[in-house]
Amino acid sequence: MSPALIAVGCGALSALLYLSVVVGSVGGFIFGYLAPLPLTIAGLALGPFAVILGGVCGTIIVAVINVAWLDGSWLGPFLFAATGALPLSFLIRNAMLSRTTPDGSLEWYPPGLLAVMVSGFGVLGFAIALLLTLDEVGGLHGVLTRLLLSIIRQAPIGAEPIPNRHDVIEGLAQILPGAVVASWSVMLVLNGVLAQSVVARFNRCLRPPIRLSDLELPGWTPLAFALSSAGAVILPDDWGFVALNLTLIIALMFLFAGLAVVHAYARNRPTKVLILTLFYISFILLAWPPFAVVGLGVLEQWIGLRRRFSASGPDQEI
Repeated sequence: MSPALIAVGCGALSALLYLSVVVGSVGGFIFGYLAPLPLTIAGLALGPFAVILGGVCGTIIVAVINVAWLDGSWLGPFLFAATGALPLSFLIRNAMLSRTTPDGSLEWYPPGLLAVMVSGFGVLGFAIALLLTLDEVGGLHGVLTRLLLSIIRQAPIGAEPIPNRHDVIEGLAQILPGAVVASWSVMLVLNGVLAQSVVARFNRCLRPPIRLSDLELPGWTPLAFALSSAGAVILPDDWGFVALNLTLIIALMFLFAGLAVVHAYARNRPTKVLILTLFYISFILLAWPPFAVVGLGVLEQWIGLRRRFSASGPDQEI
């Protein structure tokens, strides 16, 4: 099969997975979460042009189905392109960059800068949402508060009332943009890990595997995190809302940096699989591990824990 045909097929499959969300079932949402996977596989195996071609094809399919059989809105194809095809095309393009070092070896685009790009797309999306709601009462925070209120009002008759409903809704609206960006970012990263596993299995990846334990953030990221955190505490009202959500988005980079420390620690241990299994079980089931991992990522920037834990020798981690 020609690369162009494979790219088109991957784009069509991504579009169908994306549209499965409209089914409304749990399975539909799971398939929707995997929507970027085919495009990511095409990009890692064939290059950024495959993502662009597949993304255009998928956007057209979503638009046609949306207009012909669904609500007729153009929001669906816009979101498919804006949350999947466009960021993936930039990420894959940068992931394929390399340069020759003075000793003659090939140096590939670092994983840390790819993590910064993911967060950068999240900040861009948040900024666009702020601009689009400037004319609304209360801005983006007001729009989200009213949206959550309307959802609560649609609860079935007889449902248990929420104590302190107004305070709960206010709190959720404060962090909702950052939470949505975090969920989207994790979706991209998880699909990237799955796609890399698939193309590596068939030996079709255009670049060496991206190992989480090799992730290192740029030196300016702690300052950005500190400034946004201080703004979230000090700044009032709307500016505090912006700073808080920027802090949540930036914190995701340090979450990945903290995970890199954990993987570097387990990398050459005989019980690596057991260590990582127990860690991720606690990470998913308990509330505090994500915050601890973010703190670990911040410490990594200052004292270089990952370098201390890393050891030479082959490994199979991705």
